[in-house]
Amino acid sequence: MYRVISASIIFVLSSDKVLYVQRTLDERTSRSAELEQRMVLLEVECASLNQELQDMEARARRRQKRSPEEANQALQVQAWQEEVERARQGQRDAESKLSSLEAEMQKMRVEMAGMKRDAEHYSRQEHMELEKIP
Repeated sequence: MYRVISASIIFVLSSDKVLYVQRTLDERTSRSAELEQRMVLLEVECASLNQELQDMEARARRRQKRSPEEANQALQVQAWQEEVERARQGQRDAESKLSSLEAEMQKMRVEMAGMKRDAEHYSRQEHMELEKIP
């Protein structure tokens, strides 16, 4: 009689651990998906900024090749160069954010792998405990 009751208690406790690990794993999986989506958006933004930067640099080179006829042209070239620098800074910022997200994603993958191992261990342990009970 006591063995049946203790086996039931062990089963409930083990089931609670498995459910907790599974719930945490589900939350981490959801967070991981969100981070992956953010990472994709940042990659797209990065690519867009790279293209914009290349376009601006090409315009600046074309403008510099022409002999400046007016002071306005020189000011416009300077404005474009400043715009190019702002685009470069935006690109560096986006790359930095992307790098941080990739590091966070890797950390979460490691945590999730550990949690999966824990869940499998608890499940095997629970199964072994139930087999021991006559």
